[in-house]
Amino acid sequence: DEKFKVIVLRPPMIYGKGSKGNYPILAKMARKLPVFPEVINERSMLHIDNLCEFLCQIMLIKLFTLEAVVLIPQNPAWTKTSDMVKKIAEVSGKRIITTKLFTPAIKLCGKIPGKISDLVNKAFGNSTYALAMSQYEGIDYQVVDFEASIERTESNEKKKDEKPKALIVASVASMIDQFNMQNIELLLEKGYDVDVACNCKEGNTISDERIKALIEKLKLKNVKVYHIPIPRKISNIKGIKTSITEIRKMCKKNGYTLMHCHSPIGSVVARIAACNARKKGMKVIYTAHGFHFYKGAPKKNWLVFYPIEKMCSKLTDVLITINQEDYIFAKKHMKAKKIEYIPGVGIDIKKFNNGEFDRAAKRKELGLDADDIMLLSVGELNQNKNHEVIIKAIGALENQNIHYFIAGKGDKEEFLKKLAEQKNVKLHLLGYRTDISELYNSADIFVFPSIREGLSVSLMEAMASGLPCIVSKIRGNVDLIEEGKSGYLCNPMNEEKFRKKINELANDKIKRKEFGKRNQSKAEKYKIEEVLNRTKLIYF
Repeated sequence: DEKFKVIVLRPPMIYGKGSKGNYPILAKMARKLPVFPEVINERSMLHIDNLCEFLCQIMLIKLFTLEAVVLIPQNPAWTKTSDMVKKIAEVSGKRIITTKLFTPAIKLCGKIPGKISDLVNKAFGNSTYALAMSQYEGIDYQVVDFEASIERTESNEKKKDEKPKALIVASVASMIDQFNMQNIELLLEKGYDVDVACNCKEGNTISDERIKALIEKLKLKNVKVYHIPIPRKISNIKGIKTSITEIRKMCKKNGYTLMHCHSPIGSVVARIAACNARKKGMKVIYTAHGFHFYKGAPKKNWLVFYPIEKMCSKLTDVLITINQEDYIFAKKHMKAKKIEYIPGVGIDIKKFNNGEFDRAAKRKELGLDADDIMLLSVGELNQNKNHEVIIKAIGALENQNIHYFIAGKGDKEEFLKKLAEQKNVKLHLLGYRTDISELYNSADIFVFPSIREGLSVSLMEAMASGLPCIVSKIRGNVDLIEEGKSGYLCNPMNEEKFRKKINELANDKIKRKEFGKRNQSKAEKYKIEEVLNRTKLIYF
């Protein structure tokens, strides 16, 4: 009847997310090819969002007043094929070079009858409607311009009812426990589904019971933990290959939009495994908790870890460094898209600045008299932590009022016990502890003689607790401690300087208090709120 309206829709090539036909072929070429022919051509095209808007307005506004029966919507400007390919490559995070070098060959192929000329003309030929034919009075359907249309088409946006997904990767579960819980909380707060991949069985610095408790804790937050046999040694090629394969499968299956990896070998495994997912838009972040190559590091470290890290930096969207030495080096030598500085993982200032704590009662529990001097170290009992230099320094002092407490576990326990016995040093090996903040607040001096660190959490905790600090003069520590103002910096192997500085602070209560106050004030820069604010800017 007279209310029944018939129109013919004759749009040009339609493109958008999930489109078929020529567009996906061009998009694949843009993501794969290093170069692409630059041919001057013009094509009418129409993004699916513009088509939908056009149809809505036609049907709701103009259907019964239209004189035309053939409608020809198109984008507001013609498109050049090479411009489209360049934009697709850019949005996909790739670099493609366009060149006129192939133009003569393309023109020649376009004149040869058959399938070849058909393909060439589809890609590089002219195919346009006059722009005036696509303008209709009272209808403005150009809701998305050319650049935005490509971004929408190539984006990895999920359906509205799907959450974005993130994967946290570390070599061992203890690194998740010690350095990543706040990152996981941050992602959960922003509506992410979070998975964790790490070695839950080998190489951990926490007990099996604590690992089980960690997994249960994450399970209650709906965070899945995947055991991946990431090795601790770079020479374990078989373990590395297995881990790469398993994480690659996880990325393909779960469609993560963000990966944050930690630890040297864990990050290498993760970034290699993520290559394909990254091409599809996944953002890869790596936090370097201290490069294995550093000033004074063994040549072996430079020969092995530096070239690997430099190669993997090309597979990294954001490289986060936690101390100034690494940051300056990375800015100069690494190839990540962005290089950021975040001062560690952050500390809970209130937890360690405990004014209501009963210090006398805790010291009595630890077996200390009022006149005793408590030196404290927190960290693994291993070669790198270098605890023996403190034992030797205390032994040389021959002061029986000095007690040395170490909170931590490790393979050097028996060695340290025997050394302390030989040097007549009162050594207290506390093992793994849950009362670390109380230990800090009970101590008189914090000693930290490590050979290598990134940015030590335990040192920042000691500062927040108001302790004077005698530490090794190494990367990270020099960011935190001011020589002669908040503590002392010693060569890690200089037993004599450690002895002198321990003796000095042990006999000067006023200086201990002054150094402690300065450290407490400086620790404000490293509080967890500051770190999380910086992390948010990188994540979101």
